[in-house]
Amino acid sequence: MKKLLALACFILVFCIGIANADPTGMVWVYINDPGVSGHEGFTGHMSKYETTNAQYTEYLNSAMDDGEITIYDNVVYAFDDSSHTKPYIYPTNVASHIMHSGGTFSVRSRDGYSMANYPVVVVSWHGATAFCNYYGYRLPTEWEWQAVADYDGSYTYGCGTTIDHSKANYDWDNPLNLSYPYTSPVNHYSSYGYGMNDMAGNVREWTSSCWYPDCDPYGYVMRGGGWGRSEDMCRVSYRSSNSNLYYTSDQTGFRVCLDATPSEPEWSFVQISDIHIGACSGEPYVCNSEKLCILWDARDDFVQTLNTIDKLSPRPDFVLVTGDLVQYAEYKDENSGLYQDYIDLLQENLHDIKVYEVPGNHDRYMVKQCINYDSHDLELYHNYITQKRPAGCQDLLAGGDDYVFPHKGFLFIGLDSGEDVSTELLDFRGTGLLSEQMNVLKDPEKVAPSKPKIIFMHHPAFGDPDWSIKEAKDFLEYCAHLPNRVQLVLAGHTHEAHVFRPYGGSYPAFIQTASASLDKGSFRHGYRVIDVRDGLAIERLYTPAERVSKEVTLTRSPVNLHIYDSQTRHTGINEAGGIDRNVPDSFYFHRRTIQIS
Repeated sequence: MKKLLALACFILVFCIGIANADPTGMVWVYINDPGVSGHEGFTGHMSKYETTNAQYTEYLNSAMDDGEITIYDNVVYAFDDSSHTKPYIYPTNVASHIMHSGGTFSVRSRDGYSMANYPVVVVSWHGATAFCNYYGYRLPTEWEWQAVADYDGSYTYGCGTTIDHSKANYDWDNPLNLSYPYTSPVNHYSSYGYGMNDMAGNVREWTSSCWYPDCDPYGYVMRGGGWGRSEDMCRVSYRSSNSNLYYTSDQTGFRVCLDATPSEPEWSFVQISDIHIGACSGEPYVCNSEKLCILWDARDDFVQTLNTIDKLSPRPDFVLVTGDLVQYAEYKDENSGLYQDYIDLLQENLHDIKVYEVPGNHDRYMVKQCINYDSHDLELYHNYITQKRPAGCQDLLAGGDDYVFPHKGFLFIGLDSGEDVSTELLDFRGTGLLSEQMNVLKDPEKVAPSKPKIIFMHHPAFGDPDWSIKEAKDFLEYCAHLPNRVQLVLAGHTHEAHVFRPYGGSYPAFIQTASASLDKGSFRHGYRVIDVRDGLAIERLYTPAERVSKEVTLTRSPVNLHIYDSQTRHTGINEAGGIDRNVPDSFYFHRRTIQIS
């Protein structure tokens, strides 16, 4: 599977120590991506935005002062291009937002608006390459560009699996209703994937790759689509070129990259979610009094996830569990013991790593005659989980379901996102976050505003509205307010893995992590690692657990289920009445008789 080990680091230029070498004010994203199958990946820094008119104007003025460029017949060329065969940019072109007057280059206005933060256009491949050479950058190859644009391999467009005019500037949309050309500011749309902007639409982007087989006469490859290009031309796999080696266009610009070796994270932690101990694979609600549908339980795949985490090197500082530890809190008239099973599996398979949990909607469920029914009660969760929370946590509200703990300069805030709005009506939005929760978040005595924050809860605050918290507006405003310093909001509930950056920058990021035990479509059970370096929390791609294959023999006893492997190791009730769990990656259904028909 593509990109299981890919690591995305969202780092602003001033955070990676290259600001002094970068007078353009470029915003960089560090990316380590293995690439499209059969082609090169990308490791290094790529500019978050397309190169702007302001940045290119700064280059032209500096290069003119240094004697590296000249103007001939209103066109910019290299000073030593005496034959004038490789134009850089056409300042007098009606589409250009850069003008030259009185020996100085400057940015034009359009309809009363400065075009400084709009992408440079009418720039040739030679002009883009000259910009790179002047500052020590380079153009990406076309496959490096695609490796970044398609993120984890799931993106059809540079803005995700789908495209529309809320995500990208294409198909003559003219989002700001300005006069020609119909470009938009480089930060007008949200960031996607690795935190990149305009990888679909706005302007096509030059790469360093030749159109097959040679650059002359076939030209160089452009990627990404432009403001007047069709939806199809905005696909991450779409390639275009022009055989005219001095080609420029009102829809063609570029972005740049820097080669760099990644620094090691200073520390890391892991997020897992939606474990659902007690759920069946496939049909979690199918059961009746004659046959309990828990034989192929979530436990086995949860053990795979724990074993994979336990092998991580360097070891994570701790694990955050964002809710739904169990499928249901209690089976009516019979204590299910599912929370105890969850604790046992942690102790047996995750060694010397602290675990912090928040409750989910299923942690409130009770079951009567194999049918889920609503319960507001978290009594068992409190008895098994809250009372065993690691030391150092401070309750934010009574009950202990909202709490904070400090760790290496960060504040980690666990929140209870509530119960289902209505299980009966299949409304699985969370009833949180309540006004008292928001009030305590804003209380500087309990949540220090000066510290960077990572918030974790069960229901997402951003994404599919059918699965998010019902009233998210106040919380989203809190996260978007930069002085609150919220870097990440970690959630689960959807059993899918997504990253959203709705405010244009790298932070805050709203992250959903798929189930640690149950597969959903292409999202196989697994976990997510968060690295921290230079004071920034940087999420890795969601990682499925390692597959474990083993040969076991199932033997039915008159009253209990036993498992033996080829080495005669045993899981089940032993002769003394205790529980053996000796088969690697095995589990035992705590205090329950399994009936098999």
